[in-house]
Amino acid sequence: MATMVPGRKPRQKESKESKGIPALTKNEVIQITAAEAELSPFQDEKLEIYCREHDDIAASFAAAREGRGVLAKLYDQRNKEILDRLVAMRAKSDREAKLNLDQLKDFCKEFVDTVAERKRAWKQNFADDKSELTTRSTKMGETITTLDAAIVQEHEDCLAHAAAETEPLLAALSKCRARPLVSAEG
Repeated sequence: MATMVPGRKPRQKESKESKGIPALTKNEVIQITAAEAELSPFQDEKLEIYCREHDDIAASFAAAREGRGVLAKLYDQRNKEILDRLVAMRAKSDREAKLNLDQLKDFCKEFVDTVAERKRAWKQNFADDKSELTTRSTKMGETITTLDAAIVQEHEDCLAHAAAETEPLLAALSKCRARPLVSAEG
């Protein structure tokens, strides 16, 4: 039989199930009894272990919450930094867009003014050229009319000259035709 420990119940008769459990040595029994002696009445060792583990877990969760708080601050800081960069990029792009828009407006004004001036100059040149062409055309028309009159006059003069030159010949020819032919014998 086992050693009797004060405040402990004696062992029950061994059943078939307890045959596989090895018996404790004296040192093991002393350690267990010393641990039992440290317990106060109605003290539950398992409950204390669970409470300690619960406290350890709560401390781990608190550390994790604290770490998440640090991460949240870090994320907030990074978020603010990114937002600041975005604001700076937007301001820069707005400045550059305004500069480009101003340059485009200046170019547009210059282009419109230049086109209007060139259009005015083109219209003036067109009017001058048209006037010059009309004048030249009128002069050419007058020259052509004069030349036509000269050609008609030349034609009439040629006909008159031809008639004047050919009439004596025709008259002589008709005299010759009108005379009888003289024979060579007589």
